Amino acid sequence: MQKKRIAIVVADLSQLGGVPNVAKFLYEIINRSENYSAQLVSISTSMRDQNSVRILDPKTWRKGITVSEHEFERHPYRHIGANLTEIEYFRYRPRKILDQVLSGFDLIQVVAGTPMWFHAARNFPGKVALKVATLTDVERESVVNETPQPKKTWIRLMNKLNRRLERSAFQKADAIFVENDWMKKDLGKLYPEKTVMAPPGTNVDFFTPQKYQPNGYLLSVARFGDRRKNVQMLFRAYRQLLDKFPAAPPLVLAGQTAPTAEDMAIAEKLEITDKLQIHTGITLDALRDFYRQASMFLLSSNEEGFGLVIAEAMSCELPVVATRCGGPEILVQEGETGYLTPTGDADAFAEKIFELLLAPEKRETFGKAGRQRIIERFSLEAAGKIYLKTYDKLLKN
Repeated sequence: MQKKRIAIVVADLSQLGGVPNVAKFLYEIINRSENYSAQLVSISTSMRDQNSVRILDPKTWRKGITVSEHEFERHPYRHIGANLTEIEYFRYRPRKILDQVLSGFDLIQVVAGTPMWFHAARNFPGKVALKVATLTDVERESVVNETPQPKKTWIRLMNKLNRRLERSAFQKADAIFVENDWMKKDLGKLYPEKTVMAPPGTNVDFFTPQKYQPNGYLLSVARFGDRRKNVQMLFRAYRQLLDKFPAAPPLVLAGQTAPTAEDMAIAEKLEITDKLQIHTGITLDALRDFYRQASMFLLSSNEEGFGLVIAEAMSCELPVVATRCGGPEILVQEGETGYLTPTGDADAFAEKIFELLLAPEKRETFGKAGRQRIIERFSLEAAGKIYLKTYDKLLKN
């Protein structure tokens, strides 16, 4: 039997982070299945995208939108630009060259942080599913609050337009995959027949533990240049921890981007830089090693659609201290695999880290329970079944 073809349309695979990792998860589980095959298609999200027509670059006006071929963690994909890419709205619009690329597929799976990206594929005549992590207002709240005028007013105007695009995307999508409880609750009321709770999966055969390191460092993994990760709160909590427990392990930050200069100025003011280690541009193998040598995993975000790094850490048998920022509540079982604290609360965050540091046996117990939870609920196979069953339903109908 010939396999049905699914195009995974992703909001820019070159940007790294949670969205590309979800796309990789879907690519792998679809291509492992008996009934489907998948290809990755990346679309522009940046005003500087080299495949796009840019208002400020007349050379691109005649050339038009282009398609280029790349690889993401050894998976091939095509990247397609946009028209007038400096203007956010135009990045969400369909384009003929994308329509042509998608024309030979049976189903489109859009993977994005926010719902507006659905509209890039809205001309597709068949079924289109949307995988979304959050809403624009939630994603950009911390950024808007810290942005000076007049740019703040411009962002708020764009957000108003985006809310209209979000509603339209939800209405037109044939299935809406969400990954946290608050989105399932909100969208389930409006679109109960097509809202599906479907967190992404983790490769538990790759993210495996070694012997637990009770004296290992404290680890956080993120794109630390993103203000939503609230690395300044993490620094303040770590300072409080050192005040209580001067012998606390070093704090290791590992990710694709480092904290900003503003963040590092806070670290210097708090006098923690001598206990701080920062690693950027790490490979997947190196990331696994960072998990294996740590004694605890920390996540200080203001907002997370899911928090795939938590799942990876738990798969490596690390206990977790995280904020209640949306996604972690799905993964972390309070008092069984780790602890959850209010967003932005450095006092509570430091207190839970301190509590776990004083209880190495509890940490090891939390870690083992965490891996078991990931295997049962969030492995590639367990998480992937929900998507494959939904595709069966969509294409059967």
